[in-house]
Amino acid sequence: MNHNSMKKLRNLGRKLDFFQSPVELMIHKKKSHQSLFGAFMTILMFSFVLSYIINKFVQLGQRKEFQTLYSEVYYEEIPIFPLNSKNFSLQFAFQTENQTNYIDETIYQVNAVMINKAQVIVNQKSSLQLTRTVIPLSKCTKIGIPYEDLEDQLDNVDSENTYCLDWNRVSDLSLIGTPEQENYTYIYISFQQCVNDTINIKSPVCKSKEEIQEKLHRNFILFQLSSYNIDLRNYLKPNVPKVEEIQTTISSKVKKDITLFMQPITTLTEEGLLDELVRKDSTIRYMKSQEVIDFNSDEALASVLIRLANTENISYRIYPKLQDILAQAGGLWEVLMLVFTIMVKPFQALSYKLDVINNLFNFEGQKSQNDQEDGSKQIIKRLTIVQEGVHNNEQDTSNILNQQQIKSSIRFPRGRLKTRTSKLLNSNSAQTEKSSNQMTNSPENDKLIQKGIRYALRKLFNIATLKLRFSPFDYLKYLKWGKKEGKFKQFNYSINKLEKCLDILFIIDKLQEIDKLKMILLTKQQVQLFDFLPKPLISLDPSNLQYNEQTMYFSLLKPYKSQKEKAHEAQLVLDELLENLDDPITIKLISLMDPNIFKLLQIQLDFKKRKLSKVITPDIIES
Repeated sequence: MNHNSMKKLRNLGRKLDFFQSPVELMIHKKKSHQSLFGAFMTILMFSFVLSYIINKFVQLGQRKEFQTLYSEVYYEEIPIFPLNSKNFSLQFAFQTENQTNYIDETIYQVNAVMINKAQVIVNQKSSLQLTRTVIPLSKCTKIGIPYEDLEDQLDNVDSENTYCLDWNRVSDLSLIGTPEQENYTYIYISFQQCVNDTINIKSPVCKSKEEIQEKLHRNFILFQLSSYNIDLRNYLKPNVPKVEEIQTTISSKVKKDITLFMQPITTLTEEGLLDELVRKDSTIRYMKSQEVIDFNSDEALASVLIRLANTENISYRIYPKLQDILAQAGGLWEVLMLVFTIMVKPFQALSYKLDVINNLFNFEGQKSQNDQEDGSKQIIKRLTIVQEGVHNNEQDTSNILNQQQIKSSIRFPRGRLKTRTSKLLNSNSAQTEKSSNQMTNSPENDKLIQKGIRYALRKLFNIATLKLRFSPFDYLKYLKWGKKEGKFKQFNYSINKLEKCLDILFIIDKLQEIDKLKMILLTKQQVQLFDFLPKPLISLDPSNLQYNEQTMYFSLLKPYKSQKEKAHEAQLVLDELLENLDDPITIKLISLMDPNIFKLLQIQLDFKKRKLSKVITPDIIES
């Protein structure tokens, strides 16, 4: 990659700098200072925020991140909770001492009913109305397991010797309220010893009382009913079904009253990405059981009452919304901005000051970007040798002429001497002129002079001047406490000078010096005319603006020129000033630009004078 491409990449990188130092005036057509380090930190900060937003969006799509609110709500009047084969399942069995299921109606009998107690008003009197609805029971092998989500958990059940609710024959089943409420519905399952029914001929004949008591001496009752675990991480099904097992002992000598409390559970989920669209998932689960032992019953073995609890578990899942993610990203942006600003600002301030002083000063001991051999000095040496050769040649010719004149005055009379001297002068003059013309009129010398001037101007207008350069480690070294030496000392000195120049009092003082200069150079009337000079005039087509003698001094209207154009224009100006090289102001200006340029112009002027003049030898007249 060439230098120009690298320069373009660096300029493009600086434009990405978010931590730019504001300036009040334009510097190189920029309103703020930008650096590669600041651009890198800006990209890094954007990467952090962008990765955070992307990660949050992924989590939003996967519904993994949420907030949860739990509450236990107590109800004075619990609403109706209907039961069906999709949310409730119940099966139970008698077990022997070795916990083997068995069904034997000659030993025990089971009845299940749904009882509703309601306070009704009849003839303006409140009375309790009791309604019983028989719940059909069947062996689980006949009806299978209607609750599909529990099939895997009930595979090991002896379905041949287990009772199940026959949902095929259940029309309506529900749980309502608590005993304290006016409307109370519960499920009641009774277990009692077999008693012969003389009315029903189809009823089984019971075994003897001794056999029944022996069989029921030590038994178990196993209840398996559906329940739920709350898994809030499961977005689609937060209520995960499971089988709850309640096992208790039973005997013919005592009666147990067992109460199973079923608790309603509700999970509310905010599904909306922008608004609060709430989804509701409700069901019931087993909460707890309660047992009461009765020693005064002769035939009853146990009774199981299934009712609702007076509390409801409510879980509220709050998923982040788009505006929440953007707000969090904004907060992260503010934090990163503060942290990165603390990190970047010291380096950014140094970079800004370094850029300013490098455009105001040159620094000794620094190398330019395009270091090359100074060709103008080599050319000056060669031209100086040529110039000295011409001078020596003329001097040698003059000495030879004087010696020949002395010899001729001795050997010849005065008349013949004059003729001899004239011939000799003509001969030597022609020889000297020929030799000088060969040196001064040489095209090679003109090319060398022009080449030397170009070298000097290229060096003068070269963009890569003697700039102060800091590596990343130099920035860290400078920020350390301690004595500053070398280029750090140069940096501090130049910064002090810059801060002095930026002082408003210093600027006003310099403006006053301009007024003083006007007073020195101009008369009172000229100062007044100076104030009446018009403002710059912009033509209808500014791109083709032609400068005349009046408008060429308005610096605001001068177009921007590249370094190559400046060097070419300077060379034309130097050619025009060649005839006026004796002006002390011109000499001083050219010397301040580059001493080599002045030397080359002196050599060029000397050659030009020698080219136009001729060597004139005065007549030698002896008295």
